[in-house]
Amino acid sequence: MEENQKSSFKVALNYALITAALLIVIDLIFYVMDTAYDSKIKYVAYLIFIGGIIWGQKVYRDAHSEGLISYGKSFSVGFTVGFFAALIAAVYAYAFMKFFDPTIIAKILETSEQSMINRGDLTDQQIEDALSISAKFTTPLMVSIMALIFNTIAVTIISLVTSIFIKKEAN
Repeated sequence: MEENQKSSFKVALNYALITAALLIVIDLIFYVMDTAYDSKIKYVAYLIFIGGIIWGQKVYRDAHSEGLISYGKSFSVGFTVGFFAALIAAVYAYAFMKFFDPTIIAKILETSEQSMINRGDLTDQQIEDALSISAKFTTPLMVSIMALIFNTIAVTIISLVTSIFIKKEAN
């Protein structure tokens, strides 16, 4: 049993690395294309998370578990793939914002300011106060931590749902 668990972790980690690499590549493509920070196209990253999780779960089920996998084991594999991919992506994001392009933080704040202005229901003072507070929490470290937390919640939900369809137990 212990060897089986180690094997599932190893398989999941391999697919986490692949998923993280794809997330980094897509982020770099969006960066080169100068895609707006709040663009909806960036949600394609969640398709990569979903694909990586399902791929890891199916490979473990079909190639390493004799075609059978319980709901719990499927969730475990999916969560491990998603969490470690999110962790690697968060470390990448921190390094990218801190060392490669520190202007990203300013772009995030500009986008927030423009969004508040477009709402039209805030005074200039309210916008200034909100941006002042946002600036304190919009650092490469905080953005990366919040991304990791949000993505961990997302991959948990994704793994819970995909496991319903991936599980295959002996009758």
